[in-house]
Amino acid sequence: MTSDRVRIPTRIGALRKQIEDNLFTSILSQRFLPTDKLDEIFTLHAIQGAIRELTCGPHELINLADTIHKDGKRVFAMLTYNRFENYITKFRKHGALDRQLPLSKARAEEIMGSEDGRRLALDFQWMFLPYVFPEDMSERHLRIDSQYILPFTSEHQIGTGAFAVIDKVYIPPSQHKFTDQGAVELHVVRKRLIKKGETEAFEREGKCLRLLNRLKHPNIIHLWGSYTYREEQNLLFPYIGMDLGKFLKEKERHGEFRWDFNFYSALTGLASALSNLHHLSLKESKHGIEFEGIGYHHDLRPPNVLVSKNSFILADFGLSNLKDSADLSHTPYKIISGDYIAPECTDMQENPQTVDRSIDVWAFGCLILEIGTYMLKGNEGVEKFRKKRLTTGRFPRFRDAGFYQPHGEVKQQVLDWVEELRRSNQQADLVHQLFELSLHALHANPANRPNMDKMHGRLEELSLTEHFDSVQRLFFQVHWTEDTSEDLKHHFKCLRFAQERFEVWGQVLGLNERRFSRLASKSLESSTEVLRSLFHILREEPGKRALVNSTVLRPLQYQLDRIIKDLWGALPAHLLSSANEMLKKRLAAVAILRRC
Repeated sequence: MTSDRVRIPTRIGALRKQIEDNLFTSILSQRFLPTDKLDEIFTLHAIQGAIRELTCGPHELINLADTIHKDGKRVFAMLTYNRFENYITKFRKHGALDRQLPLSKARAEEIMGSEDGRRLALDFQWMFLPYVFPEDMSERHLRIDSQYILPFTSEHQIGTGAFAVIDKVYIPPSQHKFTDQGAVELHVVRKRLIKKGETEAFEREGKCLRLLNRLKHPNIIHLWGSYTYREEQNLLFPYIGMDLGKFLKEKERHGEFRWDFNFYSALTGLASALSNLHHLSLKESKHGIEFEGIGYHHDLRPPNVLVSKNSFILADFGLSNLKDSADLSHTPYKIISGDYIAPECTDMQENPQTVDRSIDVWAFGCLILEIGTYMLKGNEGVEKFRKKRLTTGRFPRFRDAGFYQPHGEVKQQVLDWVEELRRSNQQADLVHQLFELSLHALHANPANRPNMDKMHGRLEELSLTEHFDSVQRLFFQVHWTEDTSEDLKHHFKCLRFAQERFEVWGQVLGLNERRFSRLASKSLESSTEVLRSLFHILREEPGKRALVNSTVLRPLQYQLDRIIKDLWGALPAHLLSSANEMLKKRLAAVAILRRC
């Protein structure tokens, strides 16, 4: 009678299995162990158990576990996985631990002998050295050694062009340092050059984006990095799943665009992005570089504007450039597709002409009209507007949905559409002003168009006014009553006091009468964000009030008071003085109000 011998698993064998179970496979079918998995597997306790099974003298074990845990986890992992674990003592003697990786062929052969050393240097060390994309990658172009395994574990093509392919790729949390939120799962957009002859244009795009990165502008796409790997040039960006092209086709409004004021702040942010691109001013003290330049985008259209939950983000700088401010802004027009092309881009025979930054202004005017249409009429309205514009262009045999007639003037169909929207939305006075601004941008003569700085300034006024109106409407919806508990009476007084202060703030700025004070604009750049917070607090107020609970109402009252203080604190001194006098008069007329 025989019995099978029970095989007792070794601790080194257990580590080997853990490594195998945690290996990832890259999109190039290369297996690798992510850094966080290495740390999870090779704990001090696990290492202490494993080294007891090594074939070596007791003197070689002195402090070995601590050394491996602190300085040699990668080396011990690659040796363990490939059944060379006993070599760890030799690697320690040679001072060849994690900081010395990757090892050259000569160095590896010196430690392990020619055959095993060659295998380590050329093959299996790289499985444990997956590339980690560094935090400062956006500051310079990197050339990554072809032996490194790039830790992209999935890819999905989301766009393609004549010169580049755009993929959505996934990077495991421990293989990048792009965000300051710790290790997070990350989907990234990789733009990969596929046409070798366009290297100069690709490098120009990278240069442009690196300079714009210094602004940290929330409405300009951030370049996370650029690199060359195996002779292919690549750019990396954060992944944002929505663009304006998709946005305008959505039946349901995206994210926080359910509220109209968000369209105004998003347009203001996009105008600010273009204004900064058109005149880029970087200071050594603030941005780490001294640079004055002029730039252009030259491909502003819906697919090239990304949409977050509450903002528009300028993207795709493939045709963009930044020049020294002493250079002329004129440049030969590069043929592109889309409906936002300006009339001066081509002559009557559609031959490309020399253009400047004003073609971005024209495109922005087109964009405002389509966004305003969506705000009032939804996706069906946008589609109807595009069909109305589909008329004969410069070549009689062809029709287009552009915005200009053959000689450059705005199409009558566009003007008729704007008038139709005005008639059907007579109460929406800010929308009318928005359309008026867009028509200024659609002047046939580029010299007569406002620059993006002026467009931004006017949109800033409209945005602040729309945010003010939205908050004021919520204040008006509060139903005051005296027949209630003491807690609610106190709450109503606090609400009323906040409303009085809020209305005085709007009055001194001229928001009630639509005569915004330009003197105040620079000190009020952050006020729209404050108003947005105030809007959401007031939106939640009825639900909290219904609880009739002072522990819920008191924090709400504190929030209101703090936010109103922030608004008043941003007022210039001369307006603050006027506001205080105005508030005294208003409070004197309302005896019920006392400071809560």
